[in-house]
Parts: sequence; C-alpha cells; structure tokens
Amino acid sequence: MSTLVALFHNRWSVPILAELHRQRDAIRKWLAAEEESFGRTLEQGTKLLEEIVESFEEVWRERADLQDKLERMEGMPWIADDRKVVLPPREELHTSMESLIHHFKIVTEGFRVPEGEVYVPVESPRGELGCYVVSDGGPRPWRVKFRAPSFVALEATATCMSDALVADLIAIVGSLDTVMGEVDR
Repeated sequence: MSTLVALFHNRWSVPILAELHRQRDAIRKWLAAEEESFGRTLEQGTKLLEEIVESFEEVWRERADLQDKLERMEGMPWIADDRKVVLPPREELHTSMESLIHHFKIVTEGFRVPEGEVYVPVESPRGELGCYVVSDGGPRPWRVKFRAPSFVALEATATCMSDALVADLIAIVGSLDTVMGEVDR
C-alpha cells in the first residue's frame, strides 16, 4: 500500500504509475485477504480502488498513444505557413525590416479572426476543460468563458458521499480532485 500512498503525493509521476500498474493484482489480493481476515465486506473500498486503478490504466494507455503520435509527427511542420497570423522567425528580426514591422503589428494589434463562436473541449486530468469564445470579427474576442472541471466535481460531492462510510470520506474527496481556486471564478 505504500505505492498507493506515494501515488497520491506525486500523482502523475511515470515510475509510480508503472509501479501501480505492475502491482494492481497484488493490491487486489491484499484487499481480498483483508476481507477474509476481518470477516467484513470491503466492497465499497474495493470499488473505489478499482476506479483508481482503472483511471490510472487509462492514463497509461493515453500516454502510450500520445507518445506514438508524437513519434509519427517527427519531421513534420508544426507551425502554419501564413505570415499574417504567425510571428516571423527570430533570426529574421535582426536582418529584415519587413519582418520586424510584421512582428510589431501582430504583437500590438493582433490578427482578425472570422465572426462566430466556438467551443473547444480539452481532456485534462481533472475532467473536461472547456473554452467558449465568441468573436465579433475583431482582433480581440468579444466573450470568453472557461468551463472548469472542478466545478462539476464539486457538485458531484454530495451524490458520491451518500451511503458512504466516514472512513471513505478522504478517499472519495481525493478522487474528485477539486481545486477551490478553479471553482471560485
């Protein structure tokens, strides 16, 4: 269980994720032995541990998928060719007056985007982080709204705590992983 404790202190450390992945069967056997020796059901704790193990297995698969995609991208262009929206290379700023003026205009004025609205969700460690942007066709957005995943997790706290033991309180709140600074906006 020391691996599980270390996991909560250093959540996304790759060696700890690998160790948890390797020791998941040992942790399940330990829980089964505890259930037999005390003669009581650890069903709720087992469910919580299963959820934790499943979520870290998912993170491990996502990491491998991301690493594979990065390897396939090697050698490909990673920036747009349109000089109206991309800053010129730093080397050109010292030798070309046009590049210097272009750099100054993009930094001070920005660039115009088409009129409209867009919502872009991003998968973050705490859940879906969403960004909603409305443009009026100018260089600055008319409205920007972020959807914080911790706000949704805070709303789910009461539902998760119903019919739970007091001993499970810390593990349940820790698994929701709310950040109050993110909620209070």
